[in-house]
Amino acid sequence: YCLFLSAIISIFLVRNYAWHLVGYLGIAAFIGFTLSSLISLPLLEFLPATDRASGITTDELYNFSYPPWHAVTLIFPTYYGDITSYHGEKSYQELSAYFGIIPLLLAGAGLISWPTKHTGEKKIAIALLLVSLLVIFGKYSFLYRFLVNNNLFPPFTAPSRFLLFGTFSIALLSAIGFDALRFNSSWRSRLAGVIGGLSLLLVIL
Repeated sequence: YCLFLSAIISIFLVRNYAWHLVGYLGIAAFIGFTLSSLISLPLLEFLPATDRASGITTDELYNFSYPPWHAVTLIFPTYYGDITSYHGEKSYQELSAYFGIIPLLLAGAGLISWPTKHTGEKKIAIALLLVSLLVIFGKYSFLYRFLVNNNLFPPFTAPSRFLLFGTFSIALLSAIGFDALRFNSSWRSRLAGVIGGLSLLLVIL
């Protein structure tokens, strides 16, 4: 998940592609894999001897879907209880996520503000948000079911964990929204930002 997240961010952050940049990335990847080999090589050796060697079934994969009605926990994190009294879908560890009201308001303002001096960062945030929304709902999403049932999507992932992408997106959009409201002198732009923030919050609710 982290490698996929980093790749999306890198695509939008790099302004000018050049061969020396490819070389630097190759060196960085080699150093990263070398350092992680202390864990990855023993993992490759012993994984076939574990109960995860056979992979995950489609039914078990769908169990990691993020139910749309769990979005209320993005604002009220203990709506379905905490780790000791959880009564929601799947498990607290897999589905718990919290954004907060203020970041959502600011993220809505960041979405609606355009043009902005943070165009690259905004494209990153929107791309991550779209990936998250297309994947996290799992069995509740026609697109996800179509991809999995036709072997067009890697069956090794738990869809709800792509909420990491949504969390990163909201954090980035909230910073852009704060910047737009704080430094934009136009009252129309600020009003549009406030409306955008309230709209995103209402969608969640």
